[in-house]
Amino acid sequence: MLQLKIKLGRLYEYLEPFIRELENISYGYKASKDHHHTGEDGLFQHSVDVANKMLDIFLENEDKYLPRFENEKTGAYQTRKEKFMFHLALTGLLHDIGKIAVYQVETGYYYVPFITSSKDVQDSFIREKENTSINYINSTHLSGMVFGILLERAGRKYYESFLYDFQFITMMLEAIHLEHYKIMLNNPILHILRKADGMSIAEERNEPFIETQEAQETINVDLAGMYVDFFKQWTRVSTNFWFYTGDYFLVINPALHKEKLIRQISEHIGQPVHEDKVIDELIEKGYTEERITQVNVKLPNGKVHPFSVIKLKADKVMSQQEIESRKLSKVELLTQNMEIGT
Repeated sequence: MLQLKIKLGRLYEYLEPFIRELENISYGYKASKDHHHTGEDGLFQHSVDVANKMLDIFLENEDKYLPRFENEKTGAYQTRKEKFMFHLALTGLLHDIGKIAVYQVETGYYYVPFITSSKDVQDSFIREKENTSINYINSTHLSGMVFGILLERAGRKYYESFLYDFQFITMMLEAIHLEHYKIMLNNPILHILRKADGMSIAEERNEPFIETQEAQETINVDLAGMYVDFFKQWTRVSTNFWFYTGDYFLVINPALHKEKLIRQISEHIGQPVHEDKVIDELIEKGYTEERITQVNVKLPNGKVHPFSVIKLKADKVMSQQEIESRKLSKVELLTQNMEIGT
């Protein structure tokens, strides 16, 4: 635990309740029957070891796994880095917790895996026989599901902190779910988890770790151009969630933006696309000069409201003739420091 505390610094206080809960519910369980970490506390020891190794792998090559965005301020990058490191550690802790369901527990007392600790149940006996419906491969489904239980029991401080971020949670759960499958996505947490897990197993078995090259199909597409094309289609059928200022199109609300446009791109090319990658290309190709930003918009009814938006340059998205033919109405984009009206 000391290594995690040193590497995470102030973040450790948010992780510690998860560690205690993991130690409690994994008590008496092996990480595997006869492959690695087969001691009575094998599952807990392996989980902590993988969490440590995931942080080590990241810290050795930060630029590879968490590149800095163009124009990203130092403070914003530091916050993103801390979120990434915390969720790396949490991923390592939870990646194998679903293996609890692989074993059968015999006891005359009340015991529910993931809820009750076997350390509190007298005369319990964890059988070596595996359940017929749960194995080491599909146990990853349960590992992700248990996060909800642990969030309720151990995650209040985390949930109320700046670390709680649904985007990082999604990456974490995706990595846990796909770790044992021969699928590779553009998910740095998944890359790091696979490497750390392999290193932990090899080290425990006193074997050399050989990193395999994972095949990843890359599709050469113009993500920025595709985004703009889908946006133009969207403006033909809906006036919701975007505004026209004359100089910019404002795509409102990152969560909805992701739901409506990023999902369309992912479905179109047949593989998941990360929102950050699309925004990177939008900046690179001149459609916008900044990432998601907070702006104040004066609406036609005269009221002023703040919105979180991506500002697309209007002349890069549509020709003036096309804008005029659509008879787009304008809103007024106000300075960021203006006091919001009621």
